[in-house]
Amino acid sequence: MTSKHKIASMALAVLMALPGCIYISADSVTATIDTREPTGAAEIVADYVELNNACDAAGMARLMHEDIEWLNISGDTVSTVSSGKDTLSAELASYMSNGCSTQSALSDFSVNGPYVAVTETVSWKGRDGAEQSQSATSVYEIENGLIRRVWYFPEVR
Repeated sequence: MTSKHKIASMALAVLMALPGCIYISADSVTATIDTREPTGAAEIVADYVELNNACDAAGMARLMHEDIEWLNISGDTVSTVSSGKDTLSAELASYMSNGCSTQSALSDFSVNGPYVAVTETVSWKGRDGAEQSQSATSVYEIENGLIRRVWYFPEVR
């Protein structure tokens, strides 16, 4: 084996050990980094936000645990915004009854077991018609395929 082939073989071994890398050809080493968001818990969070963007409160409720809690964090204070699937579902349905004027986009996914941390950027048109946005870090806890808790950190404009 030439030194060129040894280097290629070592590179292949390293790339095969990395998540998202794929060995494609027996004749050459080709690796592709998969930049899609992880599936599982992260997919549940992404689906929940897409349903919010579609103004689908009933769809969002299907992804909620019966004992869901929505918590706001500000400094050293954690406050409960909403608790329980029935309560949060009713609040969302009421909010969405006049139509949805905001859209959310998720980025910076980080998954640690049942916890999914994301940056959520919400955008809307202001009264003057100008596009506005703010972002915040949110941490979702997934239990048995449903959203059990959401911790929402202060927004940044």
